[in-house]
Amino acid sequence: MTHWKKVLLPAVCAGLAAAMPVTSFAASKITSVTIELDSAITVGDSDSEVDGSTDSDKYYVDTVEVENEPENDWEEGDQPELKITLEAEDDYIFNSGFSEKKVKVKGVKGEVTSAKRSGSRTLIVSFTMDGLEDDNEYELDLEDLSWDQNSAAASWNGGYDAESYEIRLYRGSTVVSPLLSTTDIKYDLSPYFTAAGDYKFRVRGVHGSQKGEWHNSPVWTVNAEKAAALSAGKSAAVWIQDTTGWWYRNADGSYTVNNWQYIGGKWYFFDGTGYMKTGWIDWNGKWYYCDSSGAMLSNTTTPDGYQVGADGAWIQAN
Repeated sequence: MTHWKKVLLPAVCAGLAAAMPVTSFAASKITSVTIELDSAITVGDSDSEVDGSTDSDKYYVDTVEVENEPENDWEEGDQPELKITLEAEDDYIFNSGFSEKKVKVKGVKGEVTSAKRSGSRTLIVSFTMDGLEDDNEYELDLEDLSWDQNSAAASWNGGYDAESYEIRLYRGSTVVSPLLSTTDIKYDLSPYFTAAGDYKFRVRGVHGSQKGEWHNSPVWTVNAEKAAALSAGKSAAVWIQDTTGWWYRNADGSYTVNNWQYIGGKWYFFDGTGYMKTGWIDWNGKWYYCDSSGAMLSNTTTPDGYQVGADGAWIQAN
């Protein structure tokens, strides 16, 4: 009886040892990862293929999934959202409490938004790519720039890929119009003929964020009488709205840029291209609020709950 106990006990212990998971003692922990991405996603295409790889012998990229595939084509500014699944090789596990700070992504610009384990040997990484840029080459060159000398309408041809056009009018070397925008291949510039001079317009084609080269029109010399006739009835100070926004043309044809202007008993702010701004304005170290009409608020509470004083400046709590 005593002899049987001595033989059985070592055998039972050996069996228990063999049954215990070896990884609980031998697995090495992965504390950070580096992923190389190769994206085929481009503006104007529906392809959503993104490949992932790594140089590590501790883990590998199992899958890369695009979670917000478009119904049609990718557009400029879209941000593809990726789900990247990593698997640990034998004898390795991902460290508990793994965070996005421990993930480095190369090959594609963007931001790691999360990194979570799914079990000890699987890591799920969420990655948002930067907004897509349009790298296509568009035909934006223009030609045949000309004047209608009866109406002061500018016209041009070409720019077959242009979605819109930007125009400026010059008298000599002085800009006498704001940056104008149109989807047509002509524009009535007569309101800006406020004095005699040598006039020319510059125009360029625009497609998305891409802008073509500026093209110069022939110079048109206009005397005072002709200028007055062209702008007759159009020279009063007036608010004007175009495809970019609202701007204010003074009676002499000028307009305010990067400054305030007092109009009709209210203050308005105009940006560097002469367009009226709304919302919060940072001016000389103080904040002012202009409502949806563009008028500066004073002695009141702004729509987002801040007090502004008699001068319109935000009253900061002590």
